[in-house]
Amino acid sequence: MVLHGDDLRRRPADRSLHDVKLLILSHLYPHRASHTSGIFVHHQAATLATRAQVQLVAPTPWWPFPWGIWGRRSHSPRHEQVSGVDLHRPRFLALPRRLRFHRQWRGYEAAVRRVVDEPPDLIHAHCAYPDGYVAQRLGKLWDCPVYITVHGYDIHELPALNPRWKMLVSEALAGADRVVTVSDELAGGAMELGTSESAVLRLPNGVDCDLFAPRTPKQRRVPQILYVGRFQDAKGMSVLLDALELLKDGKRQFRLRCVGGNALHPATEYEQQARRLGLAALVRFDDEVPWLQIPKVMAGADLLVLPSFSEGMPLVLLEAMAAGLPVVTTRCGGPSEIVDDAWGELVEPGDVAQLAGALARVLDRLSDHDPVVLQQRARQTYDHRALADRLFEDYEQILAAH
Repeated sequence: MVLHGDDLRRRPADRSLHDVKLLILSHLYPHRASHTSGIFVHHQAATLATRAQVQLVAPTPWWPFPWGIWGRRSHSPRHEQVSGVDLHRPRFLALPRRLRFHRQWRGYEAAVRRVVDEPPDLIHAHCAYPDGYVAQRLGKLWDCPVYITVHGYDIHELPALNPRWKMLVSEALAGADRVVTVSDELAGGAMELGTSESAVLRLPNGVDCDLFAPRTPKQRRVPQILYVGRFQDAKGMSVLLDALELLKDGKRQFRLRCVGGNALHPATEYEQQARRLGLAALVRFDDEVPWLQIPKVMAGADLLVLPSFSEGMPLVLLEAMAAGLPVVTTRCGGPSEIVDDAWGELVEPGDVAQLAGALARVLDRLSDHDPVVLQQRARQTYDHRALADRLFEDYEQILAAH
């Protein structure tokens, strides 16, 4: 059944906590082509499902062929129950971004309306466009509050690439009752696009600390460095390999494991770079693994590196904290707000010499980082259940005032 017009307006009623109908919109969500895409959305939705009736709609670009990353994504199940969440993946026609991306919200909205049978009490969208733009339109139609969580790309890159996209992002944020930001830096970006400070809720990504055991310091001859993320220059992969060449030339022992390759971002060019730099025997490239295997992957490492050029609040850093791993990362947004000397080191994005120096220093003092203390810090600050409680308390306040 497709709902139209006044029939869709929210019906006020006295209801218990678990009667609240929450609609989550997010094109970021795990699918057959990527087990980790938008995993933070899944964690939050699953936790909120213990408090409310959660329907999550992840509109999925239609692709006619079964092969390749787009084919595997398009052939993900259209409807399933996942961790208490009613998950829908309706298909819609999405052209490449350079072709009428400013119209993509139309197909997205139509896909959402095909699968929503009852008006929600509240809509929470992840990313300002197209998700948030559609959410604020539907919020007006259904007379319900709208939350938009921004994650970085939607605030920094989209508005800078095209004035039309900037207008759509600004309109989405202006139409939201709450703009949730995972870092102070993103809060500032949202306010520069017109969000009022009173509408901003600062709430970082959360991590399931129960899945991560603090690492046991290992007495081994060769320290293990770990990178987890997409294989692309925006994540600093090329810079990392150049930095490792400096470590190698300095006669320092190490091994690097990179996890995160897929059909869209293969390891090919970085494998070639590693061979050119004489690193082939020191660096291992692995495809993306299911998220539940990440704790095991981290358990085999001594240090996590994330040399990105831009980040919101990367979940992999919080997972490293929960696993008791020291980190080396960059001053590229959210990481600057959480990494201190007790946990690791920060360097400027793209600076090969700084990155190599930081890696060397952290490797020299691995024993200075107490894994148990790091995990306790993760539990106190970034436990996903406590953060979901804070979010739901804010939902209640907004619903009561609406």
